[in-house]
Amino acid sequence: MVLSARGLNSQLRIVSKASDRRLGDKFTRVGADAVVAPNELGGRRLFAEMHHPTITAFLESLLEPSNLDLHVREPTPASAHAAGGSGAAGGDSAALRRRAARVRQSRCPA
Repeated sequence: MVLSARGLNSQLRIVSKASDRRLGDKFTRVGADAVVAPNELGGRRLFAEMHHPTITAFLESLLEPSNLDLHVREPTPASAHAAGGSGAAGGDSAALRRRAARVRQSRCPA
């Protein structure tokens, strides 16, 4: 499937699912840009939840934009320029840090 997709569109971003992380190398060799191993991700998530529950809850909240007024997106050179920023975050990084601090305070009571 990866070979077929790459043949149809050389600019396509291809993300493949591998049941075993060792298969990931095969997918990248034939043209996948990224490989996701759900079993490995699940194991890491379980470990993180056991050992770092507060941090895990915060990071999980970032993945649920419907629950927060915080939208994280991958910056592009055009969006950084349009926002008036020159850094990787594009825009006002101090404001982003303040908002992240408020989110942490609301999610992680002392």
